[in-house]
Amino acid sequence: SLVFPEGKTTVIIGGSGSGKSLLMKTASYIRPPEKGKVLWQGSNLGTISQEKLTAIRKTWGFMFQDSALWANMSIFENLALPQRFHFPDRSEKEIAERIKDLAEQMGFNGSMLARPVAYSAGRQKIASFMRAIINDPQLIFLDEPSTFVDHSGFRPVYRMLQRYRRQGRTIVMITHDIELAKGLGDHLMIMRSGELIASGDLHELLKSARHDLQQEIAESFQQGGEE
Repeated sequence: SLVFPEGKTTVIIGGSGSGKSLLMKTASYIRPPEKGKVLWQGSNLGTISQEKLTAIRKTWGFMFQDSALWANMSIFENLALPQRFHFPDRSEKEIAERIKDLAEQMGFNGSMLARPVAYSAGRQKIASFMRAIINDPQLIFLDEPSTFVDHSGFRPVYRMLQRYRRQGRTIVMITHDIELAKGLGDHLMIMRSGELIASGDLHELLKSARHDLQQEIAESFQQGGEE
């Protein structure tokens, strides 16, 4: 049993194959659990109606490790799709304006009409982040947000996450970047072989005297991170 503190940034670390991405997909109900349950603000996501589940997901955003953009759609359509689905009354003009404004904030200067294949893995990752936040979510899941993204390209993402953190939004993030974890994290969860072996204040755990935790932390932040 585990809890992601509301209004805080939780960082999940662990070696390759430790179950980090599976945990995140289960927590976000992208992959419902085979056993147990997922609760959000008192509601069991496995027993509520599809309508209520959709209403909850309207306030969430998810950034996949491999970006997972729709290959047969333009970047614009990838960002328009979640708006049209969750906000059917939103006009096409407003949809386009939100995409334009966000692209400017993220420094995404390429054509929004191009498909993902036209861009590098790093630019696709930025587009994936934009899709995750296009509806201004209160809960954001981020699977390796800085992977493939160069330092200058990631800077606008980092600034946006800093803003969300100050606003008290809930962020759940998998990362192998120790500076990113230290800069944004409040809570730390350490995974090993599909199990949670430690959970608590990030800065306290990073200074833990437990040798096994220090070894796990060191190995986690040294890896490049394919799950």
